[in-house]
Amino acid sequence: MVSAKVASIFTLNLVSQGSGDGCLVSSFLGRIAKEVNARGREAVLKKEFVLDLLGEVKNEKDCLVPLREILNLFKDKHEISILGNNRLSDLENLLNSLADFVSTKLRNCNEKVVVPLLKHEMSELS
Repeated sequence: MVSAKVASIFTLNLVSQGSGDGCLVSSFLGRIAKEVNARGREAVLKKEFVLDLLGEVKNEKDCLVPLREILNLFKDKHEISILGNNRLSDLENLLNSLADFVSTKLRNCNEKVVVPLLKHEMSELS
C-alpha cells in the first residue's frame, strides 16, 4: 500500500511540509467546501474567518487582493451566504482567484514532495 497522497486545492495544507500562504488559502477553501457540503444553501462565510486569514497571510499579492475584496463583500454584516446571494458571482470569481493562487503551490508540492515519495515507495514495492 502506498502512503503518499496527491495534494488537491483542498488538501494542500495536509500534504505540504510548509505552512505558507498556499497552505493557509487551501485550508480556507477546504473549510468553505465543508460548510457548503454540510449546510447546502444555508452555508455562510464568517467575516471573522476572513479577518483571521488576512492576519496570517504574508505579503503575497495574489492572495491578499482577493481576500481583501472578499472582506469588502461583507459590508456591515458578520457573515454572508456562500450560495444563493446577490453577490455570488463576485464571491465565486474571488474564490476562483484564490484557487488559481493555490494551484501554483499545488503543482510545486506534487512535483517536489508527492511524486518523489511515490517513486521511492513504488521502488520499495518492486
